Amino acid sequence: MKIIPAVDIKDGKAVRLYKGNFEMKEVVGEKPELIVEEFIGKGINEIHIVDLDGALGNNIKNREVIKNICSIKGAKIQLGGGIKTLEDFKRVLDLGVSKIVVGSMIIKKIEIFQYIARHYKENLVAGVDISNGELMVNGWLEGSKIRPIEISKKLEKLKVKRMVVTDISRDGTMSGVNIDICKEIKKFYRGEMICSGGVASILDINKAKNEGIDGVIVGKAFYKGKITFEDMAKAGEVYGV
Repeated sequence: MKIIPAVDIKDGKAVRLYKGNFEMKEVVGEKPELIVEEFIGKGINEIHIVDLDGALGNNIKNREVIKNICSIKGAKIQLGGGIKTLEDFKRVLDLGVSKIVVGSMIIKKIEIFQYIARHYKENLVAGVDISNGELMVNGWLEGSKIRPIEISKKLEKLKVKRMVVTDISRDGTMSGVNIDICKEIKKFYRGEMICSGGVASILDINKAKNEGIDGVIVGKAFYKGKITFEDMAKAGEVYGV
C-alpha cells in the first residue's frame, strides 16, 4: 500500500482546496519546499504535487518552486496541473519530475496522450477526475460527459501503468474515500490505482488497502492532524515506492 502525501501549490504557497473550489483555499505553508523536506526527512520519498495555477491555465506556473522541490535530495515527485501539450510534458521532465499526471489531454488531445503513453510509459500517470459520475477537465471546471468506465477501458488498452482517481466531491472534505468507484474501475483496469479525495483517518487508508487499492493520496487529513507520520508508516508497507 502506497501512502503519498499531497502538496498543492497556488501563488507559490502550499494550500488545500474544498471540493476543488479555488475560492475556498486554505494556506497550509508559505514555502512548499519546507513541507517536502519534512516529508523526505521522515522517510516519505514520493510526494504528489499539484500546480493549481497551472491547472487553471495552459502551462506550469510555479516552475521555480517545483524545480526547487525536485532538487531536494531523495525526492520523488509526481506532478499534475497544467500539462496540456507534449512540450509541457517534456519541460516538466526536464525539471526533474519522476511521474507526470495528465488529465485533460486524455479527452482533449487523445493523439498526443497516446504518443506519450507509447514513449514515456514509466513517467506517465493518467489523472481521472470525477464529479457526478463524469470525467472533469480544465482544472475540474468543465464536464466531459464521459463516464469513468469508458476511459478506464481505453487506459487499459494503452497499457498506462498508473492511474490517480479523484472524487472531486470529496476532495478536501475528509468525508471518506470513494472506494466503490475505484473498485468498479479496477474491473476494467489492471494497472496501479491510486485513490484520492476524502481521506479522513487511518481507517480510510486501511479500508482502501483491504479492498485492493494500490495506494492513496493524503492531503487535508494530514495538515489537520487527523493522520500522522506514524499512522502512514503503519498503514503503508513502504512510503510511495
